[in-house]
Amino acid sequence: MTSIQSTAYHEAGHVVAKYRLGLHFYEVTICADEDANTLGHVRAPGTLGYSYSSRTEYKQVVTNLIIGAFAGLEAERNFDPDCDPELAEEDEYNAFNLLREIPPRRNGYIGDDAYIAKLDKLRQEARRLIRRHWGDVVIVADALLIQKTLTYDDVSKMLTSA
Repeated sequence: MTSIQSTAYHEAGHVVAKYRLGLHFYEVTICADEDANTLGHVRAPGTLGYSYSSRTEYKQVVTNLIIGAFAGLEAERNFDPDCDPELAEEDEYNAFNLLREIPPRRNGYIGDDAYIAKLDKLRQEARRLIRRHWGDVVIVADALLIQKTLTYDDVSKMLTSA
């Protein structure tokens, strides 16, 4: 397995999760960005890129964004069980910070047991989602290995016709 293959599966995991959870992204690429120190990335809106009609809807979007952050490493692990989880530190950091928006307990604090347990639960949800949609991940990863960059519309067409 090559680094580019692992990167393709990692990034495919992110976009399949986002797509299946109803989140948008602009593009996904496996082209390295030396300035950002990434092997690939997904360009997508953050929490401010969505409209919310209620606090409940906001919490669901944030929850889905966290699952999407974890889905990259889960897809890469499914492809290569020996992959280096340290390469997903930025995803972990993003998930940790997103949870600050919807803390699991009213009187808890960032990083307490309830906070860590909530992150673990969402990581497990990402793992289940990747396993359930593994065929989609393979389709997107294979396309990334050929085209290097895909848009939301590209991925949507692939997964709608699959």
